[in-house]
Amino acid sequence: NDADRGVQGQVTYDIVAGNNRNVFLIDKSSGIISLSLSLDRETTDFYSLNVTATDIAGRLSKTATSTVEFVIIDVNDNSPVCTPTVYPTSIRENVPVGHSVTTLTCSDKDISLNGKISFSIEAGNTGDAFSVNSSGFVLVRNKLDFEGQSDYQLLIAARDEASPFHSALVSVGVSIEPFNEYDPVFLSPSYSVNVSEETRIGSEFLKLSATDQDSGLDGTVVYSIISGDSDDRFIIDSSQGTLLLRNILDRESISSYVLSVTAKDMGTVPFARSSSVNVTISITDVNDNAPIFAPATYIKAVLESAPTSSRVLRVFASDADLGANSQLSYTIQSGNVGGAFDITHDGFIVLQGKLNKETTPFYLLTVVANDGGRPVRSASATASISVVGVNEHYPIFLDAENYKASVLESLPVGSVLVDVNATDSDSDQHSIINYKIVSGNVGQLFSIDSNSGKIRLGGS
Repeated sequence: NDADRGVQGQVTYDIVAGNNRNVFLIDKSSGIISLSLSLDRETTDFYSLNVTATDIAGRLSKTATSTVEFVIIDVNDNSPVCTPTVYPTSIRENVPVGHSVTTLTCSDKDISLNGKISFSIEAGNTGDAFSVNSSGFVLVRNKLDFEGQSDYQLLIAARDEASPFHSALVSVGVSIEPFNEYDPVFLSPSYSVNVSEETRIGSEFLKLSATDQDSGLDGTVVYSIISGDSDDRFIIDSSQGTLLLRNILDRESISSYVLSVTAKDMGTVPFARSSSVNVTISITDVNDNAPIFAPATYIKAVLESAPTSSRVLRVFASDADLGANSQLSYTIQSGNVGGAFDITHDGFIVLQGKLNKETTPFYLLTVVANDGGRPVRSASATASISVVGVNEHYPIFLDAENYKASVLESLPVGSVLVDVNATDSDSDQHSIINYKIVSGNVGQLFSIDSNSGKIRLGGS
């Protein structure tokens, strides 16, 4: 209402928002809202209208706004819809009671009881063989017998729970099939065999056997490898069950296989039956790998003063074979001047005597690793050993008793008076000699060249 009088108090109404598809109309003078189209809750279940009331005072008109909300209440205007409407299926006659035959897919666009679906078998259920639950699962209710009845045509109703209700019909055709009664049975629950890695391609190494109590094709067994042979090393005779080598073996790559072998009968109604057995194949080693040094070259420096039995370095080789074929022994083949070194069974090069850099400054040893296989396989490595000198010798003057000189007092300063000379049996920096005057040089009248040993007149 509008408290003004006359024209200024007269109000007109309009829907300004929320009127999807213009479902609603409003009387401009009375404000009564009515339907212009039929409602469909399944399309739109809620409306929120924005309604204005405007007086007709011209330029001075005023407007009020209100929200009008409509919740659409469901009515049972939709029937259940089933997709598909025909379900052909088949099951074995020996399926247990409670076995699910098929699942009906039905829906209803309504809500609550109007959209809740229940199922019932209306016809074709001879002997009350089947049932259907509220979820649409068609189940075996009583034991089936192919010889008694091999085919059922069930007519199933899907009803909503409204009053009155809507419904739809579904046809479920169930074919009952006879079954292949017995599984093949292997004579052993598992098999194991050793196969040498040098076995020739095509060689037979194991025969499997399975029996089936059925007759005809249902009792005829075929064999196949279903897993465990990822690199195609083996093949099986499908009718005899004999395992053969298809490709060469390499124990160092794969040392054993566990094959899953299936024995499958040739039954077709309702399906072929099968059983599986594990076959463990252990690949036995042959000496087909030589030792390998890592690294193949060794470099070491050792003090010439190192004591006997010192470990100088260790060489290491490996062999991919097994057992005696991989057990290694080491020898020094060459370069061991004077028998200075020995080598242990585990590859340590050990000092056998005193080293002398001045005599032998360097050793280049050739070390051999032999495996214990037949025939023996071997590999070699080099060990470079440098002898590092130590300062073990004193310098020796060549003529210590005869260094004498008579000097004229008029001899000019800088004149060479005596040339002393010494040697040292060490090597490298240990043999470099420096000279100096340590006593007797009263008044510092003399000097000596630290490198050459020349004694001159005149102080330093």
